[in-house]
Amino acid sequence: MNKNVVLLIVGFVVGFIISFLYFNAQYQAGGGVNTSTNQATESAEPTTTNKTPSPATASKTGALEAFGAKKSEESSPETPPAESVYKNIQVLKGVPSDQVLTVMKAFTEGLGVNCVYCHVSTDELAKDDKAMKQTARKMLEMVKEMNKAYPTNGQVTCYTCHRGAAKPVS
Repeated sequence: MNKNVVLLIVGFVVGFIISFLYFNAQYQAGGGVNTSTNQATESAEPTTTNKTPSPATASKTGALEAFGAKKSEESSPETPPAESVYKNIQVLKGVPSDQVLTVMKAFTEGLGVNCVYCHVSTDELAKDDKAMKQTARKMLEMVKEMNKAYPTNGQVTCYTCHRGAAKPVS
């Protein structure tokens, strides 16, 4: 094989890997969703060189905040909780109803799927006929526990393991 072709292929692969690492870091820093709220919060806080959060500052709602959802106390007082607006809410109880779609959008981005991957149809969102919906609930509980138990600062999300694929990347 020609030496120039080999160098070209190696350069392309190295460039691809560097690009992947850069964009992955950007995605993780932004939580994979609208980063305008994260940027406003970050600019108001003093800059420190220590990036490891203490357990006291770690997220207590985990993936929900990492996905862009606000804590219940940060939402407007007139926003009802998800369980009073949507039917069959089990894991997202207490989350403001206006944040549910933000969390669902993050699921689709983290798994690279659309709504009917877990839901029977977009007209019948409350039904539990698909096993994937039960799996999604278990996975959300797992992610919430990981973010609660470890100093992740709420950065463990679906994307952490799935990387945009329906099955976790190993």
